[in-house]
Amino acid sequence: MAAVAYRAMLGRLGFTTDAQVFISDVDRGGFDTLASLDVLVSGDPTGGNFVKSMRRPGGDSSNGVLVSFKAETNFKSLLFYLRHKKRTNRTVRIQDITLANISALAMCQEKEVNDKANFVTPEAPDFDPDDWAQSAENVMDFVSKHPGVTGIPLSYVLRDKLRVKAEADDPAFGLVDSEYASMEEEMVSRASILSSTAVATMTDAELEEVGPFTDTFLMDSAKVYDLLTTLFGSKEYYTYIRNAGKKKNSIN
Repeated sequence: MAAVAYRAMLGRLGFTTDAQVFISDVDRGGFDTLASLDVLVSGDPTGGNFVKSMRRPGGDSSNGVLVSFKAETNFKSLLFYLRHKKRTNRTVRIQDITLANISALAMCQEKEVNDKANFVTPEAPDFDPDDWAQSAENVMDFVSKHPGVTGIPLSYVLRDKLRVKAEADDPAFGLVDSEYASMEEEMVSRASILSSTAVATMTDAELEEVGPFTDTFLMDSAKVYDLLTTLFGSKEYYTYIRNAGKKKNSIN
């Protein structure tokens, strides 16, 4: 039953029957479930290399399958959809994968590509030691303009809450009753900081010390530490940043 639903989903994207068989065959495409596509989400986010291997497996087009431009484009949108759901800790059900749903993120997808290609380092924020509230807001805005390794604004590293709200109590951006004004705001709020092995009964204070943290967070935290060091390395209050940076964990 699951295999039938998965093939039907591929059909909705525009893949031919032969292409559906190729993708889901463990000895050819090897992607027979949504979970298995996570390899592409991380390693081939546009799906371009995989589609090329479908058309010319082993460099031989005589053994390939037809993949239309429409199917390739929709597959690219699917991978971005799965990536976005993953970084916002949202459950993906195969029946939710429709052209309408994955196309809804098309503008966000295009924006991320353009922002990455045309990234310009933001100007250093104004910082007034006599106005910590405004200065902190300026720094947060500066950090948020830098993307993390998965495209999430780096300001998530500095958020107050380590844990993410239960999905059922936190409607996604665009839905009725959502508290988010943008996809970026949702990503900052719902990005994973703690590893799935973190002890649920521990307090946030305890977790800040021992984690465990996700690999993505640790890489992004190191980037934030470096940004703050560049901004404040010559200031007297840099001591606080330097102490936190012993492990480059910006939340401490």
